[in-house]
Amino acid sequence: MLLIVDDNKEARELFKDFLSESYNLISCKNGNEALFFLKKYNFDCAIFNAEMPGMDGIELITNMRQFNTSTAVIFATEHHNDIYQRGASIFGVSRVLKKPFTKNELIQTIEETINSKL
Repeated sequence: MLLIVDDNKEARELFKDFLSESYNLISCKNGNEALFFLKKYNFDCAIFNAEMPGMDGIELITNMRQFNTSTAVIFATEHHNDIYQRGASIFGVSRVLKKPFTKNELIQTIEETINSKL
């Protein structure tokens, strides 16, 4: 099961279009909704928009890790660079996916992330 967290409705719809045939999905528009579902379900992988108003991706993963250390996290971001990559890894982010991405890039990133947990 996958959790998608993005404040942009169009982005959530794109994830749904790309992934709904292959994965069970829950999508959220903010970090507070995400924390509710993270406490309720076990996810194989979560994809967080790194830059969201209110609770950003770093704050979300920090809160999540207080009660959930097993869900792999992918950050989807427009700001992909070495400094950001190193910073994300400090907080337990498995991968950083640069926006915009193709369906194949997204699926490959998810599969690599889930398989690396095994």
